[in-house]
Amino acid sequence: LGATFRPVRADLRDFRLRPAADFAFVLFGSIYRTSNEELLRHLACMARAVRTGGLYVLHMVVEGDPAHVARRWSERVRIGATTVHVEYERELLDWARQLRRETFRLTVRSGGRTRRVVERNLDKFVLPQEFLLLLERTPFRLMGWYDGFDLRRSFDGRRATNYVVAVLRNG
Repeated sequence: LGATFRPVRADLRDFRLRPAADFAFVLFGSIYRTSNEELLRHLACMARAVRTGGLYVLHMVVEGDPAHVARRWSERVRIGATTVHVEYERELLDWARQLRRETFRLTVRSGGRTRRVVERNLDKFVLPQEFLLLLERTPFRLMGWYDGFDLRRSFDGRRATNYVVAVLRNG
């Protein structure tokens, strides 16, 4: 496609990116925040990092299904002699402040060896109406949101989804 890709490792609530990008993408809700102010700090950084007219796509930053605020999920896959077990848990800690703990566990067994990775994050979940109100305090405009990456399935809040994708335009 002729596009260039430059990964950046930084705190998503406090960073600078030069030059400004045409497109930015956050996958799997990986913006961990404990307040709306932290999310607004992130959006301010992104407004500087994405050129005017550029797009910012957020995957799973908006909660699209109240039943998924707290939940568990696991999957085990075997490929030859290797077994991969993934566990993901969201535990509601404080409903009033919309805080939950997310725990991700990965276990890989292969060749008689076992490797485990555990990641825990405190996260403030954001509801659709709240997200729209927060956007009013930024230069971003919502171009559309979708049920996953299927652009034919607009998210309108009437049908729950766990994979809200929000497409924003800067300026």
